[in-house]
Amino acid sequence: MSDQLDHLISLFLLDGAAMGPQQASQLSEWIKQNPDNARTFILSALLHRNIHDTFLRADNARNVFLQSDPAASDNSEDESLLNPEVWQMLSKAEMTAPAVADKRPEISLPIPLDVQPARTLPRRINKYSLITAVASLAALFFLIVFAHYTPVNPYPEVATLSDTLHAQWAESDASLKPGFRLTAKSHSLMLRNGIAKLVFDNNTRVVIEAPAEFEIMDSDHIKIKYGRVYATVPPEAIGFTLTTPNSKIIDLGTEFGVQTDPYGSTELHVIKGKTTLVAGGNNQKTSIQISQGFAKTINRSSHIADIPCNDTLFVRDIQSQNNVVWRGQPLDLADMVGGGNGLGSGKAKTGIRWDTGGFASTEDYYIGQRQDSTNMVVPTPDSPFIDGIFSPDGSFGPVAISQDGGYLWQAPKTCGQYCYNINNSGLVSRGTGRIPGHLQSLGGQVCGGPDYPAICIHPNAGITFDLEKIRALHSTLSLKSFTAQCGLSETVVQYAQQALPGYLPKANFYVLIDGRERFSKENLTPTHGAVSIHVPIEPKDRFLTLVTTGGTEQKISYDWCLFARPQLNPE
Repeated sequence: MSDQLDHLISLFLLDGAAMGPQQASQLSEWIKQNPDNARTFILSALLHRNIHDTFLRADNARNVFLQSDPAASDNSEDESLLNPEVWQMLSKAEMTAPAVADKRPEISLPIPLDVQPARTLPRRINKYSLITAVASLAALFFLIVFAHYTPVNPYPEVATLSDTLHAQWAESDASLKPGFRLTAKSHSLMLRNGIAKLVFDNNTRVVIEAPAEFEIMDSDHIKIKYGRVYATVPPEAIGFTLTTPNSKIIDLGTEFGVQTDPYGSTELHVIKGKTTLVAGGNNQKTSIQISQGFAKTINRSSHIADIPCNDTLFVRDIQSQNNVVWRGQPLDLADMVGGGNGLGSGKAKTGIRWDTGGFASTEDYYIGQRQDSTNMVVPTPDSPFIDGIFSPDGSFGPVAISQDGGYLWQAPKTCGQYCYNINNSGLVSRGTGRIPGHLQSLGGQVCGGPDYPAICIHPNAGITFDLEKIRALHSTLSLKSFTAQCGLSETVVQYAQQALPGYLPKANFYVLIDGRERFSKENLTPTHGAVSIHVPIEPKDRFLTLVTTGGTEQKISYDWCLFARPQLNPE
Protein backbone atom coordinates (compact mmCIF):
# COMPACT_ATOMS: atom_id res chain seq x y z
CA MET A 1 0.00 0.00 0.00
CA SER A 2 1.39 3.42 -0.97
CA ASP A 3 2.04 6.28 1.45
CA GLN A 4 -0.67 8.27 -0.26
CA LEU A 5 -3.34 5.59 0.39
CA ASP A 6 -2.07 5.21 3.95
CA HIS A 7 -2.52 8.97 4.39
CA LEU A 8 -6.06 8.82 2.96
CA ILE A 9 -7.09 6.01 5.34
CA SER A 10 -5.64 7.84 8.34
CA LEU A 11 -7.32 11.09 7.32
CA PHE A 12 -10.68 9.31 6.94
CA LEU A 13 -10.42 7.61 10.34
CA LEU A 14 -9.10 10.61 12.28
CA ASP A 15 -11.13 13.42 10.71
CA GLY A 16 -13.36 12.32 7.80
CA ALA A 17 -14.88 15.77 7.52
CA ALA A 18 -11.50 17.19 6.55
CA MET A 19 -11.34 15.03 3.43
CA GLY A 20 -11.98 16.72 0.14
CA PRO A 21 -14.42 15.23 -2.42
CA GLN A 22 -11.55 14.12 -4.66
CA GLN A 23 -9.77 12.38 -1.76
CA ALA A 24 -13.00 10.62 -0.69
CA SER A 25 -13.66 9.44 -4.25
CA GLN A 26 -10.09 8.16 -4.61
CA LEU A 27 -10.35 6.16 -1.36
CA SER A 28 -13.77 4.74 -2.31
CA GLU A 29 -12.58 3.58 -5.73
CA TRP A 30 -9.53 1.91 -4.18
CA ILE A 31 -11.73 -0.06 -1.72
CA LYS A 32 -14.02 -1.25 -4.54
CA GLN A 33 -11.16 -2.54 -6.71
CA ASN A 34 -10.85 -5.93 -4.98
CA PRO A 35 -11.65 -7.72 -1.69
CA ASP A 36 -8.04 -7.43 -0.45
CA ASN A 37 -8.28 -3.62 -0.45
CA ALA A 38 -11.56 -3.81 1.46
CA ARG A 39 -9.99 -6.21 3.97
CA THR A 40 -7.04 -3.85 4.51
CA PHE A 41 -9.41 -0.94 5.14
CA ILE A 42 -11.47 -2.96 7.65
CA LEU A 43 -8.38 -4.03 9.59
CA SER A 44 -7.18 -0.43 9.76
CA ALA A 45 -10.56 0.71 11.03
CA LEU A 46 -10.68 -2.03 13.65
CA LEU A 47 -7.21 -1.14 14.93
CA HIS A 48 -8.09 2.57 15.09
CA ARG A 49 -11.31 1.86 16.98
CA ASN A 50 -9.64 -0.40 19.52
CA ILE A 51 -6.99 2.23 20.31
CA HIS A 52 -9.61 4.93 20.64
CA ASP A 53 -11.87 2.90 22.96
CA THR A 54 -9.01 1.75 25.17
CA PHE A 55 -7.03 4.93 25.80
CA LEU A 56 -8.90 8.05 24.77
CA ARG A 57 -12.60 7.73 25.54
CA ALA A 58 -12.32 7.95 29.35
CA ASP A 59 -9.73 10.78 29.29
CA ASN A 60 -11.80 12.87 26.89
CA ALA A 61 -14.89 12.55 29.02
CA ARG A 62 -12.94 13.57 32.14
CA ASN A 63 -11.38 16.58 30.42
CA VAL A 64 -14.74 17.85 29.20
CA PHE A 65 -16.10 17.67 32.75
CA LEU A 66 -13.14 19.54 34.23
CA GLN A 67 -13.24 22.35 31.67
CA SER A 68 -14.98 25.46 32.94
CA ASP A 69 -15.70 26.73 29.47
CA PRO A 70 -19.47 27.10 29.03
CA ALA A 71 -19.04 26.64 25.27
CA ALA A 72 -18.17 22.99 25.89
CA SER A 73 -21.80 22.23 26.74
CA ASP A 74 -25.09 22.80 24.98
CA ASN A 75 -27.06 22.66 28.23
CA SER A 76 -28.09 26.07 29.59
CA GLU A 77 -28.22 24.68 33.12
CA ASP A 78 -24.60 23.55 32.88
CA GLU A 79 -23.57 27.00 31.61
CA SER A 80 -24.89 28.73 34.76
CA LEU A 81 -23.02 26.35 37.01
CA LEU A 82 -19.70 26.99 35.30
CA ASN A 83 -20.04 30.80 35.04
CA PRO A 84 -17.03 32.57 36.77
CA GLU A 85 -19.31 35.25 38.29
CA VAL A 86 -21.21 32.54 40.13
CA TRP A 87 -18.00 31.16 41.55
CA GLN A 88 -16.90 34.70 42.70
CA MET A 89 -20.22 35.26 44.50
CA LEU A 90 -19.94 31.92 46.27
CA SER A 91 -16.32 32.74 47.31
CA LYS A 92 -17.30 36.17 48.78
CA ALA A 93 -20.18 34.62 50.74
CA GLU A 94 -17.87 32.02 52.15
CA MET A 95 -15.35 34.69 53.35
CA THR A 96 -17.96 36.89 55.15
CA ALA A 97 -19.99 34.08 56.71
CA PRO A 98 -19.70 33.54 60.54
CA ALA A 99 -17.59 30.74 61.77
CA VAL A 100 -19.31 27.46 62.48
CA ALA A 101 -18.16 25.51 65.51
CA ASP A 102 -16.86 22.14 64.64
CA LYS A 103 -18.09 19.78 67.34
CA ARG A 104 -16.65 16.41 66.59
CA PRO A 105 -17.09 13.52 68.98
CA GLU A 106 -13.92 12.17 70.42
CA ILE A 107 -13.34 8.67 69.25
CA SER A 108 -11.03 6.37 71.03
CA LEU A 109 -9.38 4.02 68.65
CA PRO A 110 -8.27 0.90 70.36
CA ILE A 111 -6.13 -0.05 67.45
CA PRO A 112 -3.90 2.44 65.70
CA LEU A 113 -4.70 2.97 62.04
CA ASP A 114 -1.97 2.59 59.53
CA VAL A 115 -2.92 5.28 57.03
CA GLN A 116 -1.48 4.78 53.61
CA PRO A 117 -1.37 7.38 50.86
CA ALA A 118 -3.98 6.91 48.10
CA ARG A 119 -2.76 5.13 45.07
CA THR A 120 -4.05 5.50 41.53
CA LEU A 121 -5.23 2.10 40.24
CA PRO A 122 -4.70 1.28 36.60
CA ARG A 123 -7.91 1.18 34.54
CA ARG A 124 -8.87 -2.39 33.64
CA ILE A 125 -10.52 -3.25 30.36
CA ASN A 126 -13.12 -6.05 30.24
CA LYS A 127 -11.82 -8.33 27.53
CA TYR A 128 -15.30 -9.70 26.78
CA SER A 129 -16.67 -6.22 26.14
CA LEU A 130 -13.71 -5.52 23.89
CA ILE A 131 -14.28 -8.76 21.92
CA THR A 132 -17.97 -7.97 21.54
CA ALA A 133 -17.24 -4.45 20.29
CA VAL A 134 -14.66 -5.70 17.81
CA ALA A 135 -16.96 -8.46 16.53
CA SER A 136 -19.89 -6.05 16.11
CA LEU A 137 -17.75 -3.57 14.17
CA ALA A 138 -16.35 -6.33 11.99
CA ALA A 139 -19.85 -7.63 11.23
CA LEU A 140 -20.99 -4.12 10.28
CA PHE A 141 -18.11 -3.63 7.86
CA PHE A 142 -18.62 -7.13 6.44
CA LEU A 143 -22.26 -6.39 5.68
CA ILE A 144 -21.32 -3.12 3.98
CA VAL A 145 -18.71 -4.80 1.80
CA PHE A 146 -20.95 -7.82 1.10
CA ALA A 147 -23.80 -5.58 0.01
CA HIS A 148 -21.45 -3.69 -2.27
CA TYR A 149 -19.88 -6.72 -3.94
CA THR A 150 -23.06 -8.87 -4.12
CA PRO A 151 -25.30 -7.58 -6.91
CA VAL A 152 -29.09 -7.59 -6.42
CA ASN A 153 -30.86 -9.84 -8.96
CA PRO A 154 -33.34 -7.60 -10.81
CA TYR A 155 -35.14 -10.67 -12.24
CA PRO A 156 -35.96 -13.06 -9.37
CA GLU A 157 -37.24 -16.57 -10.12
CA VAL A 158 -40.88 -16.81 -9.03
CA ALA A 159 -42.47 -19.67 -11.01
CA THR A 160 -41.80 -22.93 -12.84
CA LEU A 161 -42.92 -24.09 -16.27
CA SER A 162 -44.52 -27.27 -14.94
CA ASP A 163 -45.80 -28.95 -18.12
CA THR A 164 -46.52 -28.31 -21.78
CA LEU A 165 -48.59 -30.07 -24.43
CA HIS A 166 -47.73 -29.57 -28.11
CA ALA A 167 -46.25 -26.20 -27.17
CA GLN A 168 -44.52 -24.01 -29.75
CA TRP A 169 -42.90 -20.80 -28.48
CA ALA A 170 -41.61 -17.75 -30.28
CA GLU A 171 -38.02 -18.09 -31.50
CA SER A 172 -36.64 -16.09 -28.59
CA ASP A 173 -38.34 -18.48 -26.12
CA ALA A 174 -37.59 -21.74 -27.94
CA SER A 175 -35.50 -23.06 -25.05
CA LEU A 176 -38.48 -23.21 -22.69
CA LYS A 177 -39.01 -26.78 -21.47
CA PRO A 178 -40.89 -28.31 -18.52
CA GLY A 179 -38.94 -27.62 -15.34
CA PHE A 180 -37.59 -24.27 -16.58
CA ARG A 181 -37.58 -21.57 -13.89
CA LEU A 182 -39.33 -18.35 -14.87
CA THR A 183 -38.28 -14.88 -13.73
CA ALA A 184 -40.27 -11.75 -13.03
CA LYS A 185 -40.15 -8.67 -15.25
CA SER A 186 -37.59 -10.19 -17.62
CA HIS A 187 -39.57 -10.10 -20.87
CA SER A 188 -42.84 -11.14 -22.47
CA LEU A 189 -43.32 -14.80 -23.44
CA MET A 190 -45.17 -15.73 -26.62
CA LEU A 191 -46.92 -19.12 -26.94
CA ARG A 192 -47.80 -19.69 -30.59
CA ASN A 193 -49.37 -23.17 -30.31
CA GLY A 194 -50.29 -25.69 -27.64
CA ILE A 195 -50.85 -25.37 -23.91
CA ALA A 196 -48.52 -24.50 -21.03
CA LYS A 197 -48.95 -24.92 -17.27
CA LEU A 198 -47.13 -22.62 -14.83
CA VAL A 199 -46.83 -23.18 -11.08
CA PHE A 200 -45.89 -20.12 -9.03
CA ASP A 201 -43.83 -20.50 -5.87
CA ASN A 202 -46.96 -19.65 -3.84
CA ASN A 203 -48.64 -22.77 -5.38
CA THR A 204 -50.88 -20.82 -7.76
CA ARG A 205 -51.41 -22.83 -10.97
CA VAL A 206 -51.92 -21.03 -14.27
CA VAL A 207 -52.79 -22.81 -17.53
CA ILE A 208 -52.32 -20.80 -20.73
CA GLU A 209 -53.74 -21.69 -24.17
CA ALA A 210 -52.18 -20.47 -27.39
CA PRO A 211 -52.07 -18.10 -29.08
CA ALA A 212 -51.04 -16.05 -26.09
CA GLU A 213 -48.54 -13.42 -24.97
CA PHE A 214 -47.89 -12.88 -21.28
CA GLU A 215 -45.35 -11.59 -18.78
CA ILE A 216 -44.73 -12.58 -15.18
CA MET A 217 -44.64 -9.35 -13.20
CA ASP A 218 -44.07 -10.63 -9.66
CA SER A 219 -44.45 -13.66 -7.42
CA ASP A 220 -48.23 -13.09 -7.36
CA HIS A 221 -48.89 -11.15 -10.54
CA ILE A 222 -49.14 -12.12 -14.23
CA LYS A 223 -49.92 -9.80 -17.13
CA ILE A 224 -51.80 -11.11 -20.18
CA LYS A 225 -51.62 -9.18 -23.43
CA TYR A 226 -53.85 -11.70 -25.23
CA GLY A 227 -54.79 -15.36 -24.85
CA ARG A 228 -56.86 -17.68 -22.70
CA VAL A 229 -55.79 -18.28 -19.08
CA TYR A 230 -57.14 -20.32 -16.18
CA ALA A 231 -55.89 -19.69 -12.63
CA THR A 232 -56.28 -21.96 -9.61
CA VAL A 233 -55.35 -19.98 -6.49
CA PRO A 234 -54.90 -21.73 -3.11
CA PRO A 235 -55.85 -20.02 0.18
CA GLU A 236 -52.24 -19.12 0.98
CA ALA A 237 -51.99 -17.11 -2.27
CA ILE A 238 -55.14 -14.97 -1.92
CA GLY A 239 -54.55 -11.65 -3.64
CA PHE A 240 -53.00 -13.13 -6.77
CA THR A 241 -53.48 -10.60 -9.57
CA LEU A 242 -54.01 -10.97 -13.30
CA THR A 243 -53.98 -7.86 -15.46
CA THR A 244 -55.08 -7.37 -19.06
CA PRO A 245 -54.83 -4.27 -21.27
CA ASN A 246 -58.17 -2.99 -19.93
CA SER A 247 -58.74 -4.68 -16.56
CA LYS A 248 -57.29 -6.08 -13.37
CA ILE A 249 -58.59 -9.23 -11.66
CA ILE A 250 -57.66 -9.69 -8.00
CA ASP A 251 -58.22 -13.14 -6.55
CA LEU A 252 -60.20 -13.58 -3.32
CA GLY A 253 -59.72 -17.36 -3.08
CA THR A 254 -60.91 -18.69 -6.42
CA GLU A 255 -60.62 -20.50 -9.68
CA PHE A 256 -61.29 -18.24 -12.62
CA GLY A 257 -60.71 -18.02 -16.37
CA VAL A 258 -59.80 -14.96 -18.42
CA GLN A 259 -59.96 -14.61 -22.19
CA THR A 260 -58.42 -11.56 -23.85
CA ASP A 261 -58.32 -10.95 -27.59
CA PRO A 262 -55.76 -8.80 -29.42
CA TYR A 263 -58.40 -6.12 -30.01
CA GLY A 264 -58.86 -5.21 -26.35
CA SER A 265 -61.92 -7.21 -25.21
CA THR A 266 -61.74 -9.32 -22.06
CA GLU A 267 -63.98 -12.00 -20.54
CA LEU A 268 -63.88 -13.07 -16.88
CA HIS A 269 -65.53 -16.36 -15.81
CA VAL A 270 -65.50 -17.12 -12.07
CA ILE A 271 -65.73 -20.89 -11.55
CA LYS A 272 -65.17 -21.01 -7.77
CA GLY A 273 -65.06 -18.42 -5.00
CA LYS A 274 -65.00 -14.77 -6.01
CA THR A 275 -62.75 -12.09 -7.49
CA THR A 276 -62.52 -8.31 -7.61
CA LEU A 277 -62.71 -6.86 -11.11
CA VAL A 278 -61.20 -3.42 -11.71
CA ALA A 279 -61.78 -1.76 -15.07
CA GLY A 280 -61.38 1.74 -16.52
CA GLY A 281 -58.79 4.50 -16.35
CA ASN A 282 -57.63 6.50 -13.37
CA ASN A 283 -60.41 9.05 -13.72
CA GLN A 284 -63.29 6.58 -14.23
CA LYS A 285 -62.21 3.39 -12.52
CA THR A 286 -64.87 0.77 -11.67
CA SER A 287 -64.38 -1.96 -9.08
CA ILE A 288 -66.89 -4.79 -8.52
CA GLN A 289 -66.86 -8.25 -6.98
CA ILE A 290 -67.73 -11.25 -9.17
CA SER A 291 -68.92 -14.43 -7.44
CA GLN A 292 -68.90 -18.08 -8.45
CA GLY A 293 -71.03 -18.92 -11.46
CA PHE A 294 -71.00 -15.39 -12.91
CA ALA A 295 -69.12 -13.89 -15.83
CA LYS A 296 -68.43 -10.42 -17.23
CA THR A 297 -67.15 -8.97 -20.46
CA ILE A 298 -65.10 -5.76 -20.63
CA ASN A 299 -64.89 -4.02 -24.01
CA ARG A 300 -62.18 -1.65 -25.26
CA SER A 301 -63.97 1.29 -23.61
CA SER A 302 -63.88 -0.55 -20.26
CA HIS A 303 -67.66 -0.99 -20.28
CA ILE A 304 -68.68 -4.02 -18.16
CA ALA A 305 -71.59 -6.29 -19.15
CA ASP A 306 -73.00 -9.65 -18.00
CA ILE A 307 -72.45 -12.84 -20.02
CA PRO A 308 -73.22 -16.52 -19.27
CA CYS A 309 -70.53 -18.32 -17.25
CA ASN A 310 -68.94 -21.15 -19.24
CA ASP A 311 -67.32 -23.65 -16.87
CA THR A 312 -65.81 -25.78 -19.65
CA LEU A 313 -64.39 -22.99 -21.82
CA PHE A 314 -60.91 -23.08 -20.29
CA VAL A 315 -58.31 -25.81 -19.99
CA ARG A 316 -57.86 -26.30 -16.25
CA ASP A 317 -55.13 -28.91 -16.30
CA ILE A 318 -52.90 -30.86 -18.66
CA GLN A 319 -50.83 -34.00 -18.33
CA SER A 320 -48.57 -34.44 -21.31
CA GLN A 321 -47.46 -37.93 -20.26
CA ASN A 322 -51.00 -39.27 -20.76
CA ASN A 323 -52.09 -36.70 -23.35
CA VAL A 324 -54.71 -35.35 -20.94
CA VAL A 325 -56.49 -32.05 -21.47
CA TRP A 326 -59.10 -31.36 -18.78
CA ARG A 327 -61.63 -28.55 -19.05
CA GLY A 328 -63.48 -29.31 -15.81
CA GLN A 329 -65.93 -31.76 -17.36
CA PRO A 330 -67.07 -34.92 -15.52
CA LEU A 331 -65.15 -38.13 -16.13
CA ASP A 332 -67.05 -40.61 -18.31
CA LEU A 333 -66.82 -44.19 -16.98
CA ALA A 334 -68.17 -45.55 -20.27
CA ASP A 335 -65.09 -44.06 -21.93
CA MET A 336 -62.91 -45.92 -19.41
CA VAL A 337 -64.68 -49.19 -20.31
CA GLY A 338 -63.49 -48.45 -23.84
CA GLY A 339 -59.88 -48.17 -22.62
CA GLY A 340 -59.90 -44.38 -22.20
CA ASN A 341 -59.12 -41.94 -19.40
CA GLY A 342 -62.67 -40.65 -19.01
CA LEU A 343 -62.06 -37.62 -21.21
CA GLY A 344 -62.85 -39.11 -24.60
CA SER A 345 -59.70 -41.08 -25.36
CA GLY A 346 -61.46 -44.47 -25.26
CA LYS A 347 -62.95 -46.45 -28.15
CA ALA A 348 -66.64 -46.93 -28.83
CA LYS A 349 -68.18 -50.41 -29.22
CA THR A 350 -65.54 -51.85 -26.90
CA GLY A 351 -65.75 -54.16 -23.91
CA ILE A 352 -63.66 -56.20 -21.48
CA ARG A 353 -62.83 -59.87 -22.06
CA TRP A 354 -63.77 -62.30 -19.33
CA ASP A 355 -60.78 -64.54 -20.03
CA THR A 356 -57.91 -62.00 -20.03
CA GLY A 357 -59.36 -58.72 -18.79
CA GLY A 358 -58.13 -57.04 -21.95
CA PHE A 359 -60.12 -54.70 -24.16
CA ALA A 360 -61.78 -56.02 -27.30
CA SER A 361 -64.22 -54.82 -29.91
CA THR A 362 -67.76 -56.09 -29.37
CA GLU A 363 -67.66 -57.26 -32.97
CA ASP A 364 -64.61 -59.43 -32.30
CA TYR A 365 -65.50 -60.72 -28.83
CA TYR A 366 -68.99 -61.91 -27.97
CA ILE A 367 -70.32 -64.34 -25.37
CA GLY A 368 -73.84 -65.37 -26.24
CA GLN A 369 -73.93 -68.48 -24.04
CA ARG A 370 -74.10 -68.49 -20.25
CA GLN A 371 -70.93 -69.04 -18.26
CA ASP A 372 -70.49 -70.18 -14.65
CA SER A 373 -69.50 -67.63 -12.03
CA THR A 374 -66.21 -68.12 -10.19
CA ASN A 375 -66.39 -65.18 -7.71
CA MET A 376 -62.86 -64.34 -8.84
CA VAL A 377 -61.85 -60.82 -9.83
CA VAL A 378 -60.42 -60.68 -13.36
CA PRO A 379 -57.74 -57.93 -13.49
CA THR A 380 -57.73 -55.40 -16.33
CA PRO A 381 -54.01 -54.90 -17.05
CA ASP A 382 -54.57 -52.45 -19.91
CA SER A 383 -56.36 -49.84 -17.78
CA PRO A 384 -54.96 -48.14 -14.67
CA PHE A 385 -58.44 -46.89 -13.82
CA ILE A 386 -60.33 -50.22 -13.76
CA ASP A 387 -59.30 -52.62 -11.00
CA GLY A 388 -61.17 -55.61 -12.45
CA ILE A 389 -64.44 -57.36 -13.33
CA PHE A 390 -66.22 -60.25 -11.58
CA SER A 391 -69.39 -62.37 -11.58
CA PRO A 392 -70.89 -62.41 -8.06
CA ASP A 393 -72.71 -65.18 -6.24
CA GLY A 394 -73.23 -64.77 -2.51
CA SER A 395 -74.29 -68.36 -1.97
CA PHE A 396 -70.94 -69.16 -0.37
CA GLY A 397 -70.27 -65.96 1.58
CA PRO A 398 -68.88 -62.47 0.89
CA VAL A 399 -67.56 -61.72 -2.59
CA ALA A 400 -64.29 -59.88 -3.31
CA ILE A 401 -64.74 -56.76 -5.42
CA SER A 402 -61.02 -55.88 -5.81
CA GLN A 403 -57.92 -57.71 -7.00
CA ASP A 404 -56.21 -57.70 -3.62
CA GLY A 405 -59.25 -59.26 -1.92
CA GLY A 406 -59.19 -56.57 0.74
CA TYR A 407 -62.70 -55.31 -0.01
CA LEU A 408 -65.63 -57.71 0.31
CA TRP A 409 -69.34 -57.38 -0.46
CA GLN A 410 -72.22 -59.26 1.12
CA ALA A 411 -73.61 -60.17 -2.29
CA PRO A 412 -77.05 -61.73 -2.77
CA LYS A 413 -77.44 -65.29 -3.94
CA THR A 414 -77.61 -65.60 -7.71
CA CYS A 415 -78.05 -68.34 -10.26
CA GLY A 416 -74.25 -68.51 -10.47
CA GLN A 417 -74.04 -67.63 -14.17
CA TYR A 418 -73.37 -64.64 -16.42
CA CYS A 419 -73.84 -63.78 -20.09
CA TYR A 420 -72.31 -61.27 -22.50
CA ASN A 421 -69.39 -59.07 -21.53
CA ILE A 422 -69.30 -55.64 -19.93
CA ASN A 423 -69.11 -53.05 -22.75
CA ASN A 424 -69.97 -49.52 -23.85
CA SER A 425 -71.51 -50.32 -27.22
CA GLY A 426 -75.19 -50.15 -26.37
CA LEU A 427 -75.68 -53.20 -28.60
CA VAL A 428 -77.66 -56.23 -27.44
CA SER A 429 -76.39 -58.81 -29.91
CA ARG A 430 -74.80 -59.23 -33.28
CA GLY A 431 -78.08 -60.42 -34.78
CA THR A 432 -76.99 -64.03 -35.22
CA GLY A 433 -79.79 -65.56 -33.08
CA ARG A 434 -83.42 -64.93 -32.38
CA ILE A 435 -82.74 -61.32 -31.44
CA PRO A 436 -81.71 -58.93 -34.21
CA GLY A 437 -78.79 -56.65 -33.42
CA HIS A 438 -79.97 -53.25 -32.19
CA LEU A 439 -79.12 -50.38 -29.88
CA GLN A 440 -80.75 -50.35 -26.49
CA SER A 441 -82.66 -47.36 -25.11
CA LEU A 442 -83.41 -45.95 -21.67
CA GLY A 443 -85.75 -43.10 -20.86
CA GLY A 444 -86.53 -42.72 -24.55
CA GLN A 445 -82.87 -42.14 -25.48
CA VAL A 446 -80.71 -44.44 -27.56
CA CYS A 447 -77.69 -45.64 -25.59
CA GLY A 448 -74.06 -46.05 -26.58
CA GLY A 449 -73.43 -42.82 -28.51
CA PRO A 450 -71.51 -39.70 -27.42
CA ASP A 451 -74.72 -37.93 -26.37
CA TYR A 452 -75.90 -40.77 -24.15
CA PRO A 453 -72.98 -43.03 -23.24
CA ALA A 454 -73.74 -46.19 -21.28
CA ILE A 455 -72.18 -49.26 -19.69
CA CYS A 456 -74.00 -52.48 -20.54
CA ILE A 457 -73.75 -54.98 -17.67
CA HIS A 458 -75.76 -58.15 -18.20
CA PRO A 459 -76.28 -60.03 -14.89
CA ASN A 460 -74.61 -61.43 -12.98
CA ALA A 461 -71.62 -59.11 -13.31
CA GLY A 462 -69.74 -56.24 -11.71
CA ILE A 463 -66.93 -53.80 -12.51
CA THR A 464 -64.70 -51.96 -10.02
CA PHE A 465 -63.07 -48.58 -10.72
CA ASP A 466 -59.97 -47.44 -8.81
CA LEU A 467 -60.78 -43.94 -7.51
CA GLU A 468 -57.27 -43.42 -6.16
CA LYS A 469 -55.70 -43.88 -9.58
CA ILE A 470 -58.39 -41.76 -11.20
CA ARG A 471 -57.61 -38.91 -8.80
CA ALA A 472 -53.94 -39.23 -9.70
CA LEU A 473 -54.89 -38.42 -13.29
CA HIS A 474 -55.03 -34.73 -12.33
CA SER A 475 -53.20 -32.94 -9.56
CA THR A 476 -56.20 -30.60 -9.17
CA LEU A 477 -58.97 -33.22 -9.38
CA SER A 478 -61.20 -33.71 -6.34
CA LEU A 479 -64.12 -36.10 -6.83
CA LYS A 480 -67.47 -35.06 -5.41
CA SER A 481 -69.98 -37.69 -6.55
CA PHE A 482 -70.98 -40.47 -8.91
CA THR A 483 -74.13 -39.99 -10.95
CA ALA A 484 -75.90 -42.12 -13.54
CA GLN A 485 -79.25 -43.44 -14.69
CA CYS A 486 -79.95 -47.15 -14.42
CA GLY A 487 -82.62 -49.48 -15.77
CA LEU A 488 -83.45 -52.21 -18.25
CA SER A 489 -83.55 -51.35 -21.93
CA GLU A 490 -87.01 -50.43 -23.15
CA THR A 491 -86.44 -52.62 -26.23
CA VAL A 492 -86.64 -55.68 -23.98
CA VAL A 493 -90.44 -55.65 -23.91
CA GLN A 494 -90.75 -56.02 -27.67
CA TYR A 495 -88.24 -58.86 -28.06
CA ALA A 496 -88.94 -60.71 -24.79
CA GLN A 497 -92.66 -60.88 -25.49
CA GLN A 498 -91.94 -62.36 -28.91
CA ALA A 499 -89.74 -65.11 -27.48
CA LEU A 500 -91.49 -65.66 -24.13
CA PRO A 501 -95.08 -64.34 -24.13
CA GLY A 502 -96.02 -62.82 -20.77
CA TYR A 503 -92.43 -62.76 -19.47
CA LEU A 504 -91.21 -59.53 -17.87
CA PRO A 505 -87.51 -59.59 -16.87
CA LYS A 506 -86.38 -58.24 -13.48
CA ALA A 507 -82.94 -57.18 -12.30
CA ASN A 508 -81.15 -55.66 -9.30
CA PHE A 509 -78.78 -52.67 -9.50
CA TYR A 510 -76.09 -51.82 -6.94
CA VAL A 511 -73.47 -49.11 -6.46
CA LEU A 512 -70.76 -49.94 -3.91
CA ILE A 513 -68.09 -47.80 -2.29
CA ASP A 514 -65.28 -49.96 -0.88
CA GLY A 515 -67.65 -52.95 -0.79
CA ARG A 516 -70.46 -51.12 1.03
CA GLU A 517 -73.80 -50.55 -0.68
CA ARG A 518 -74.48 -46.87 -1.30
CA PHE A 519 -77.29 -47.43 -3.81
CA SER A 520 -79.56 -50.39 -4.57
CA LYS A 521 -82.72 -50.93 -6.59
CA GLU A 522 -84.12 -54.42 -6.74
CA ASN A 523 -86.52 -56.08 -9.14
CA LEU A 524 -86.51 -53.25 -11.65
CA THR A 525 -88.36 -53.96 -14.89
CA PRO A 526 -88.31 -52.14 -18.23
CA THR A 527 -91.51 -50.36 -17.21
CA HIS A 528 -89.71 -48.48 -14.42
CA GLY A 529 -87.82 -46.42 -16.96
CA ALA A 530 -84.59 -44.62 -15.98
CA VAL A 531 -83.80 -44.42 -12.25
CA SER A 532 -81.45 -41.65 -11.15
CA ILE A 533 -78.36 -42.41 -9.07
CA HIS A 534 -76.41 -39.95 -6.92
CA VAL A 535 -73.69 -41.28 -4.64
CA PRO A 536 -71.42 -38.85 -2.72
CA ILE A 537 -67.69 -39.62 -2.79
CA GLU A 538 -65.34 -38.84 0.08
CA PRO A 539 -61.59 -38.23 -0.29
CA LYS A 540 -60.81 -41.46 1.57
CA ASP A 541 -62.96 -43.66 -0.73
CA ARG A 542 -60.87 -46.09 -2.80
CA PHE A 543 -63.12 -48.23 -5.04
CA LEU A 544 -66.37 -47.60 -6.91
CA THR A 545 -68.21 -50.77 -8.04
CA LEU A 546 -71.22 -51.13 -10.35
CA VAL A 547 -73.11 -54.45 -10.17
CA THR A 548 -76.22 -56.08 -11.64
CA THR A 549 -77.80 -59.36 -10.57
CA GLY A 550 -80.93 -61.25 -11.50
CA GLY A 551 -84.16 -60.39 -9.70
CA THR A 552 -86.00 -62.43 -7.11
CA GLU A 553 -86.58 -65.27 -9.56
CA GLN A 554 -82.80 -65.31 -10.25
CA LYS A 555 -83.42 -65.49 -13.97
CA ILE A 556 -81.13 -63.51 -16.26
CA SER A 557 -82.85 -63.94 -19.63
CA TYR A 558 -83.34 -60.60 -21.41
CA ASP A 559 -81.86 -58.70 -18.44
CA TRP A 560 -80.42 -55.97 -20.66
CA CYS A 561 -79.15 -53.75 -17.83
CA LEU A 562 -77.73 -50.27 -18.39
CA PHE A 563 -75.85 -47.62 -16.41
CA ALA A 564 -76.40 -44.58 -18.66
CA ARG A 565 -74.32 -41.40 -18.39
CA PRO A 566 -72.12 -42.93 -15.68
CA GLN A 567 -69.81 -40.17 -14.57
CA LEU A 568 -67.57 -38.99 -11.77
CA ASN A 569 -68.23 -35.36 -10.94
CA PRO A 570 -65.41 -33.08 -9.73
CA GLU A 571 -65.94 -30.39 -7.13
